Amino acid sequence: MQNLLPDSKATTSFDNRTSRGGHSQRVPIFNDEFQHADLVIRGRPPNVQVDASSASLGSSSFHHGFSIDRVSSQWTRSTWSTAGQHGRIQEIDDEDEGEPEIKDEVEGQVHEVTPLIYLDEWQSDPFSALPSDLPKHVLAEQMHQSKTCLLEMVTNRSADSYGPHFAGNILNLAVNNTTLLYAMMYAGMMFARTASNQTTPTVLELQFGTRAIQMLSQQLRSPVTAATEANVWAVVALGYCDNFISLRPGRLPRQSFLKELQSLHIYGRMTVNLAHIQGLNQLIQLLGGLDKIRTPGIAQVISFADLFESTRYLLRPGLPCIFHTRTFIVNDRLSVSSQERRWAEKALGPLGSSFREIWGTSSPLPVQKLCEVIRDACDFTIVVENYVEGRWVPRLPAELTDQRNYVHHKLMSLDSETEIAERGEWLHDQHYEPCRLACIAYSFLVIFPFPPIFGLFERLGSRLQKSIMSSSLRLEELGRTRKELHLWIVVMGAIICTGLPERAFYIRELSQTLKLLKVSSFDSLVRILQTFLWHPKTSNYDAMDLWRALKLDV
Repeated sequence: MQNLLPDSKATTSFDNRTSRGGHSQRVPIFNDEFQHADLVIRGRPPNVQVDASSASLGSSSFHHGFSIDRVSSQWTRSTWSTAGQHGRIQEIDDEDEGEPEIKDEVEGQVHEVTPLIYLDEWQSDPFSALPSDLPKHVLAEQMHQSKTCLLEMVTNRSADSYGPHFAGNILNLAVNNTTLLYAMMYAGMMFARTASNQTTPTVLELQFGTRAIQMLSQQLRSPVTAATEANVWAVVALGYCDNFISLRPGRLPRQSFLKELQSLHIYGRMTVNLAHIQGLNQLIQLLGGLDKIRTPGIAQVISFADLFESTRYLLRPGLPCIFHTRTFIVNDRLSVSSQERRWAEKALGPLGSSFREIWGTSSPLPVQKLCEVIRDACDFTIVVENYVEGRWVPRLPAELTDQRNYVHHKLMSLDSETEIAERGEWLHDQHYEPCRLACIAYSFLVIFPFPPIFGLFERLGSRLQKSIMSSSLRLEELGRTRKELHLWIVVMGAIICTGLPERAFYIRELSQTLKLLKVSSFDSLVRILQTFLWHPKTSNYDAMDLWRALKLDV
């Protein structure tokens, strides 16, 4: 697949001709000149809530690998529904256009709640070509919201040109596909509801979702009409926006600014609809694979969605990592200039040097792969430091996205100690598994700052604790550098368990390790941590909090 950035002169406009008064008229749809719906927005509707009980947030898992000849009829009919608590239909009746009272309720919401958002008479109407009979002010609001979501799926930086190109591609697909239009508007409303932490969907959101499912069910009955890229994106919009998980209350560890890159702080909270994800896999197979999707950006975003969904359950990604650019990596290493390294050297110190001292180049293959990931994580920490300091770096915004996802995807793809043992191999290194899990904790803090939803940090902290306890390490028999590695692992576990009961184990383990190393000051502790993986601006405060807890015997 050609993963090249679009030409800077490439347009995202869509030529559409409508007949008005017998004359053919060109209607600009989505381009930079017209700025989509931005010209017509006069306000945003307040959040309207209706009486609907919240659905239970059951855990979902991501399944991959379906062998099919055609799209399953069961999926297209009955599985395109969720629990009745959501307010959605249980079975799809293609002839049912909805109860009159539901229509009246939606119509009332449209006319009474939404503020007056109008098009001046002298302006061209960008919404006349959209395949929808919704009022113009409703379309204006929803398309503006959808555009924002699409832009932030790539990068949040205003100087980016790739994000608008991707958004334009998807919006232009929606111009010709009613199913995609409604699925996209539903996903946009779900995105906004998650961002504002509102548990109850509006009637309009439920109506959009139901209509999208009904129309998609009809199109997916035949492989001829099913295997289109517009349908693929419609399934993505419906599949990854099923519901959302609340953030864990209480004290939380600090995370880097990258938590908002690609709106990870929002998408990381959304749960998937398993039936939709199974259907997405089927559609991708019908198209010939993820790399056969021609619309720039779709395959990359699907790959990102698989990455954050797998990360939520600490699983290996099911899809390959597909990138927006080619320039983010040079000679199998992240593209980080020598000038960037010099800038960050003072703040970061001898980053990663102790890993090289411990393992060198003659380690077993799994350890070598872990060291490669650590090297990439060190490089990306340099990138993060320079961005935090506001230093200008000639790097495309989409490259930052690619570098972040590349490092985290490699990390989550590493074999666990259990998987290695199942192959009949023996590592002879009891620090491998604790170090791998500690690297995931570091990624959650600095590289891929996943939102602290219920259960995630608890699961990681518990696994790391078990790996430390099962390693049967005798710290007093280890060399100093190995003791320092154990210290770093324990600190990572303690920080990721901030505000959790599991933190007590790490504080006890940390106290014992510090005594063996004869570390008596906070500065000495930080100097040791900086020889492994450490970003001071993100984690020094949490480390100081740990130090105080040790002094108070908490």
